Amino acid sequence: MRHVLLLSLLLVALQLQAAGPDEQAIDSIAGRALVAFDVPGMVVVVVKDGETVLLKTYGLRDVEHALPVTPHTYFRLGSTSKAFTTAALALLVQEGKLNWEDRLTKYLPEFRLHDEGATQAFSIRDMLTHRSGLWSGAGDYMLWPEPSGFTPAEVIANMRHFRPVTPFRSSYAYSNAFYVMAGELVARISGMTYQAFVEAELIKPLGVACFAGAVPEEAMADAAEPYVPYQGAPLRVDRNRLTTQTPVMVAAGGIACNGEGMARWMKALLAGGKGVLAPESIAELWTGVTPLPVSAREKERDGTTRRAYALGWRISDVKGYETVSHTGMLLGFQSQVVLVPARGLGIAVLSNGTSTRARSAVSQALLMGWLAPDEAPRNWIAEYTAASAVPGAEPQLPNTVELPLEAYRGNYVDDWFGTVTVTMREDGALGLASTRMPAMTGKMLPRSGHEFLVKWDDPTVDADFIARFEPGVNGSILGLRLASTAHSPGQASDLDAMHFVRAD
Repeated sequence: MRHVLLLSLLLVALQLQAAGPDEQAIDSIAGRALVAFDVPGMVVVVVKDGETVLLKTYGLRDVEHALPVTPHTYFRLGSTSKAFTTAALALLVQEGKLNWEDRLTKYLPEFRLHDEGATQAFSIRDMLTHRSGLWSGAGDYMLWPEPSGFTPAEVIANMRHFRPVTPFRSSYAYSNAFYVMAGELVARISGMTYQAFVEAELIKPLGVACFAGAVPEEAMADAAEPYVPYQGAPLRVDRNRLTTQTPVMVAAGGIACNGEGMARWMKALLAGGKGVLAPESIAELWTGVTPLPVSAREKERDGTTRRAYALGWRISDVKGYETVSHTGMLLGFQSQVVLVPARGLGIAVLSNGTSTRARSAVSQALLMGWLAPDEAPRNWIAEYTAASAVPGAEPQLPNTVELPLEAYRGNYVDDWFGTVTVTMREDGALGLASTRMPAMTGKMLPRSGHEFLVKWDDPTVDADFIARFEPGVNGSILGLRLASTAHSPGQASDLDAMHFVRAD
């Protein structure tokens, strides 16, 4: 009798694991997450053992016209696009056209890092696993804020201007620019554009409803609009809307997909590539390369003991299961994909807000519902809620700079970033504008000495800048350096590699 009881309890436990989290609970947490984190809309997808077991939509894809999210609504994926790029390269590896250990200069001979030794050793695997020795986000100021005025060729050429901050291959530092190079590598080897190759050789054979960059006009009828909360209401991020143009950063973060497409993408990967990608290619993509730190929270919450970056994916153990995941963020869009191959489980969350917490709360609830159904329920909304900074009033700064404003006017040129122009605006203040990145246009508020705070005209452009002019003799200005208010002291960024010299 005791054996029968134990067997019954085991069967109940297995049934609970097979069933996954309660759908009503997911509806509740998704709905609450939209409200708690100021996110207009979301689609949630779960696949299990080759079947789509959950595909639900919440909220609005278009706030102005009150249009709901549908299973066909297209979202920009942000950095979960990187998995498509590495999969495209895996197809070329399968065809014998390149090897993961090949030196990048074999295919992109113009590529140079500041360190020549690193340049000669730099492999395709290095390009994809964030161990270049540069800082996190190296090259991002050539990509964002969109629209970018740089070409992929210029992104490649300009990496030589960046001095390393750690030894080559010694540590992890995320960089989107290297994935732009990966897209150029796909084009260079295949003889097709990145978009054409990914759609023809990967997306179409897998039956995935995604687009590798430009979104055709007919699909724009069901496209999510990107939003950020601003002054108590959602503000559309016009520069990040889906368009019929292919963005420069497409291979790093520009894939567009909908809920149905994500379901098919995850099922194909979990099925060993579905005859398009070879199972050994999937295994290669999911093999960790660059170690990642494990936080105290991850240890306590998920039982995680190890993490690593693989080829366009992050690898970690969660509740004893190997998971394969990635997140994506493009201002106004968020995404998260989590695969648990041993359980045949895939989870995807796409949203058109700017909060990472909404996607994280929902995906974590789903993941724990499948992997740890016996654990006491947790309030994931509360766990991901943090006190939000209340925007202050625009600073009232006196005009205490040492020279008349007219003295700072002019064109200032950097070797790789190009020209920024300082002009007198109609309101009598100075204005700064970048010729290469048109969204970087703003008003300059005097601080002290020869320093100004740059407030961007577009409130969706990231943090304010500080402009520090370099004085010469007799009231002259020789040059200009920029810093971001979002960077902590000592935190390296692209701005450190810029030195604007006065050109007139």
